[in-house]
Amino acid sequence: RQSRHQQEFNNRLVASIREAALEHGYEFEQSFNDKRLRDRIRCFYKTHLQNAKKRLATLQKHPNSPIHQSHLRIYIRCVKQNMSVEDSEALEPGSVAAPKVVVRGKRKQEATGSGKDSVAVEAEQAKSADPL
Repeated sequence: RQSRHQQEFNNRLVASIREAALEHGYEFEQSFNDKRLRDRIRCFYKTHLQNAKKRLATLQKHPNSPIHQSHLRIYIRCVKQNMSVEDSEALEPGSVAAPKVVVRGKRKQEATGSGKDSVAVEAEQAKSADPL
């Protein structure tokens, strides 16, 4: 059973989601009541946490990878300093996460400008980043 505080929080969250939807021109179907909306919110966050755990497990499997070390520093900084991932990435030396255009495993001369494949470019960028 949820505490009164948790119920109040959930009700405020549902109300703010409904308001935001209306502001952006969306309407919920009549059958989509508050209970169903709370279920959708719970499923979203449950999935979000499961995916985060999987990412962390992957990072921990390969702790010597410079790219994984960089990502771990970014995530740890987010938790310790309560900042967004984007803000934390901006503080990362060499900013491994900066090139968003990269296509893994394919030659992407437009993205790298060098004719090297993106994996090689990411590895070079990671080498320049500071170790943990």
